[in-house]
Amino acid sequence: MGKRITSRILLLLLWVTTFALPGCIFGQNDLSEARAKGYALLDQSDQCQNNAPDSVMYYIEQALSIAKTENDSLLLASCNNYLGIFLEGQSKFADALIHYSDALRIAKNINYTLGIANFSNNIAGIYVIWGDYNVALNYYLEALTVYRQINDKDGIATIYNNLGIVYDYQKNFTMALEYYQKSLEIYREIESSQGISNTLNNIGLIHFYNKNYTLARDHFIKSLSYEFENNDKEGIAISFSNIGELYFEMGDDSTAFQYYEKALSIYQEKQNLEGIARINSQKATTYKKQGRLKDAENFYLKSLQMARNISVIELVLENLENLHKLYALQHNYKKAYETQDAFHLIQDSLFSLEKQTKFNEMQSKYDYEKHLQDIELLREKSQRANIQLEKQQLKNQQQRGILYALLLFILAVGVFLFYSAKNNRKIYQNNLELKNKNQEIEAARKELLLAKEKAEESDRLKSSFLANMSHEIRTPMNSILGFSELLAEPTLTQEEKQEYINYIKTSGKTLLTLINDIIDLAKIEAGQINMHIIPTNVNHILSELADYYNELKKRYEKPELEVVFEDGLSNQTATILTDPERFRQIMNNLLSNALKFTEKGAIRFGYTLKNNELKFFVKDSGIGIKKKHLTLIFDHFRQIDESHTRKFGGTGLGLTISRNLTEMLGGSIWAESTPGEGTTFYFTIPYHPVKEPENPNLSSMEQLQTNLNATQEPILKGKVILVAEDEESNFFLMKTQLRNTGVTLFRAKNGKEAVEMYQIYEQQIDLVLLDIQMPEMNGYEAMKKIRDKYPDTIIIAQTAHAMADEQKRIKEAGFDDYLAKPITKAKFTQLLMKYL
Repeated sequence: MGKRITSRILLLLLWVTTFALPGCIFGQNDLSEARAKGYALLDQSDQCQNNAPDSVMYYIEQALSIAKTENDSLLLASCNNYLGIFLEGQSKFADALIHYSDALRIAKNINYTLGIANFSNNIAGIYVIWGDYNVALNYYLEALTVYRQINDKDGIATIYNNLGIVYDYQKNFTMALEYYQKSLEIYREIESSQGISNTLNNIGLIHFYNKNYTLARDHFIKSLSYEFENNDKEGIAISFSNIGELYFEMGDDSTAFQYYEKALSIYQEKQNLEGIARINSQKATTYKKQGRLKDAENFYLKSLQMARNISVIELVLENLENLHKLYALQHNYKKAYETQDAFHLIQDSLFSLEKQTKFNEMQSKYDYEKHLQDIELLREKSQRANIQLEKQQLKNQQQRGILYALLLFILAVGVFLFYSAKNNRKIYQNNLELKNKNQEIEAARKELLLAKEKAEESDRLKSSFLANMSHEIRTPMNSILGFSELLAEPTLTQEEKQEYINYIKTSGKTLLTLINDIIDLAKIEAGQINMHIIPTNVNHILSELADYYNELKKRYEKPELEVVFEDGLSNQTATILTDPERFRQIMNNLLSNALKFTEKGAIRFGYTLKNNELKFFVKDSGIGIKKKHLTLIFDHFRQIDESHTRKFGGTGLGLTISRNLTEMLGGSIWAESTPGEGTTFYFTIPYHPVKEPENPNLSSMEQLQTNLNATQEPILKGKVILVAEDEESNFFLMKTQLRNTGVTLFRAKNGKEAVEMYQIYEQQIDLVLLDIQMPEMNGYEAMKKIRDKYPDTIIIAQTAHAMADEQKRIKEAGFDDYLAKPITKAKFTQLLMKYL
């Protein structure tokens, strides 16, 4: 059978919100408070799954007590389902099946449609673990029918995933992949990160079985990124196990063992016996490959014993088959025969195991029903005692008659005293409430004053920021316009022209950096920054920055300043999962500040590894920051010196952006400083090591340029592009960028003209490039008119808007792709080669 790595069977853990509202089924409201309390307890048990698993049963049993006391069938079904999920997580599959079955029986009795589907799905999962695929398929199809009836897309996607697993176990990988793809499509539609993660893992397994290891690794890593985002420890353990198996098949035993140990640590923490057994089996196979046959035998036996204890038949058979092969390899034919005989014996006894499970289920049901009968008997005894007491009270009533007059008098006095005390309490309560109201009013007044002060401070900071921004924009703009005007003078030498061009380029980059900072801040505040988590070698990026700033200090005329990079890990272990561009942006902001505020001495930067975190630092010997300012420098629009005579330029946005990006990468940022001695900035990001990608020494832009240089640009020769651009300078720039490619460009001044030109020259035009914002007819309208008549036309949008919602709108409108301004030759050429 070989080694088996883990697929994801999806359980539907029922939250309170998935149930019908109290009264919708029973037509009553008197149980609503008790039911709400019961659901709250179940929700609490679910929150304890990761942090305090020992408390899970306590909360479920409390909810179960309420359900029985209130005779609440809906809550009782939920409690049984939660018990089943918890017991299944403890590998107590027979007990879990009993509770799932009870939940299903109750749901059918009260005609709870969604519950029938959910509980059928969970029952099917148990039969998959036991290897009884026919029974599992029946339950899955029953659940799928109900989900389709109620149009529950999440439920449909779950069943598709689980059907894929059934076919996976039966080695029908084509059908398995078909169902996984259906599931993934729905999960992406409803944006279920948990479902996407699980299905990506299972698709990765299919590629693994087909020996497409690169595709398998890509899917496992994508799945792992979702799991870290959701703090899904069980999912993380499964992905670690699968990635370890992948490296084993690729021949990297050392890396495989690292991932096995990570998965084992989580399984042990979660007390997941099935997971521990599977890891032991995987380690045994690795030892066997390395020739450590005694270690392999020990771990196979450990895994076999645990699999037998928790009745995971598929894993028992797998271990027996592996032991049979191992003993044959050792020429121990007696044990090889014994294990093979045990293998066939278990296969033959699967039917007996099913009968034993059903017997256990009937025994548990009998015990439960007997418990209910005992409760009912106690209630009857209590009722008989009450009747006897009532008779005794009636018998004594005549004797108490003579006391009624006295009691009425005492009662009247008592009523008088009671209402007097009640009035006094009411007066006291009113006075207390009045006092509390006054305190609340005073507190509200103070809060309003504080809010007013904050608003005034915010207005002042924004005014200062806008004034400073005006200066920061006009300064490079003045240089660009001034030197552009000077370039028109005919008497300039070639050296002077080149010098002016260099000034224009530098100012243009300064202006673009400023605009990018403003856009990034707007994206952050709008929640539209997207992280692109990929394998990233931090050593390579930091080395590039060291070289860059050692050159940049010369332009700043600071020859006595040292820029030193101190790495914390070797290149082999410095590749992690993070966003390389955002990481580079954070480091660039900190190093830029250090260079700006340091005249001589040294700027040292690097990182250390501690507690699964990389702690980066940028230390300078500059002017330093006062302690009272350390908490302000990361705020919006904040600069320490806001005067008109300040020595150092800048917008004050870099540290704000760095703080937000660091937090989005899962870390934090802070600073320490001594005025006159220097400042040290620190930030952390999680350490998720991965294998270093190909061409690690090339940055993303270098790789792009390398690819372009390696491409034969004459491929574009003879191609015709219609460009709709109302700005002549922009069209001239694009035409100049493509002048050596053999591409012919036609210009339309607006969207209406572009539609007319395309209708005339449709046969000759290979691609249409539409500016989004144009007079008379915008890019969206022009695209729709062309697309309606010529649906196969390649249409690309060009836009100056960098916001994520604009990019999404472009894709949804029907454009094939988009090109964001400013447009570089590399980006432009790459996009054209992609479609032409």
